[in-house]
Amino acid sequence: MAKIEMKNAIAELDGDEMTRVLWAVIKEKLLTPFVNLKTEYFDLGLKSRDDSEDRITYEAAEAIKRLGVGVKCATITSNAARLKEYNLKHLTPSPNGIIRAELDGTVFRTPIFVKNIKCSVSSWTKPIVLGRHAYGDVYKNCEIKTPCAGKAELVFTGEDGKEIRKTIMEMKGPGIIQGIHNLDASIESFARCCFTCSVSCIFSYLTASAGEEVQPISREETKTSKRAPREKRRVIFIKNDLRECGIIACILSQIVSAFQSEFF
Repeated sequence: MAKIEMKNAIAELDGDEMTRVLWAVIKEKLLTPFVNLKTEYFDLGLKSRDDSEDRITYEAAEAIKRLGVGVKCATITSNAARLKEYNLKHLTPSPNGIIRAELDGTVFRTPIFVKNIKCSVSSWTKPIVLGRHAYGDVYKNCEIKTPCAGKAELVFTGEDGKEIRKTIMEMKGPGIIQGIHNLDASIESFARCCFTCSVSCIFSYLTASAGEEVQPISREETKTSKRAPREKRRVIFIKNDLRECGIIACILSQIVSAFQSEFF
């Protein structure tokens, strides 16, 4: 039997421990007998990342951008125990975090339906795909351990030298401070990705924002994400019989409807 020819190469990102073993078995038993694989290989094992000072991780991300597709095995983020176990030079950041940031941080979680495995709620016949904005925030944060009481401030210095300064709190003792950020361009990119995924997969587009505790951030993200061409979105959604609305109301109504039809 002739093997299936791959027209374009993809990035192959090897991982750590058992996923490394399993991926080798999958390739040997299920892929190479049937497909002429064309891949660009990157070893993202913990030791390889440590030896290359994480250069291999950035090279893998660039390859994904260039080739359009990457397949990644699970990797280990180093900690104190791994530092000793693998005799690493120093702790390295999460490779997933690095790759997401380099790819502008949009993550979709898509379930796989299998005919002979019954869903817990039988009336749910279509998958729910979760899109997550994974750029910035805790992926690109910085932290300070404060040794004593004092004033914690948030300071932004513009290119023109002007400062915006805001007091976080008057700390009455030692503690920690964490700074996070995001960019309008990345938020807009995330909104476009969600819209494109919805249209290409013929799913309704449900949006969510954070709760009251981070309202200023939530408002800015909501405002920024709506800068994508609204009229174009509306026409395409009507054409495909899709909905664009707030996720909370929609998800609650779907859950109630599904459970009513399943159990009552």
